[in-house]
Amino acid sequence: MTNKETFPKYLMATSMDEHKSLHKLNPFKLAKAIDSATNGKIVNVTKLSNNSLLKTNYAKQSQALLNTKSPEDIPVNITPQNSFNFTRGVIKTPDLKDMSEEDIIAELYSQGVIRCKRITITRSGTTIQTIAYILTLNRLQLPSVINMAYLRVRVEKYTVITTYK
Repeated sequence: MTNKETFPKYLMATSMDEHKSLHKLNPFKLAKAIDSATNGKIVNVTKLSNNSLLKTNYAKQSQALLNTKSPEDIPVNITPQNSFNFTRGVIKTPDLKDMSEEDIIAELYSQGVIRCKRITITRSGTTIQTIAYILTLNRLQLPSVINMAYLRVRVEKYTVITTYK
């Protein structure tokens, strides 16, 4: 699924040759190689410890970079960055209580849902399933609602709450 809302905007580039690091490349040559591969300029390249974080403007640029194997004769592996290309939201609805997490993902996949986790709480040693679900979406912006057949369910931003005992 690659469209303007769901393409991987952030990519990681890692050299496949331990003797030829991307960091040792002349930055002008690297920029030319990236610009040539994408037929234009990308937003940013950030050098990290062993790799580079690439930020693109368009789905076509991301796809071109994902297909790139060796800019400037350095074999590279370019993959979507693991956490920047996703958002998490919480929905609360009793209408999903009889569905498995896998079935929810299957029904909501067309809206960008790629993971679902039902929130549970423990009281007096008993695990209780709530009506809240954490959804991971393969898009950069969280939608305000998710359409579930005829229902529109509000999506709230997921915030991690850590409790200490």
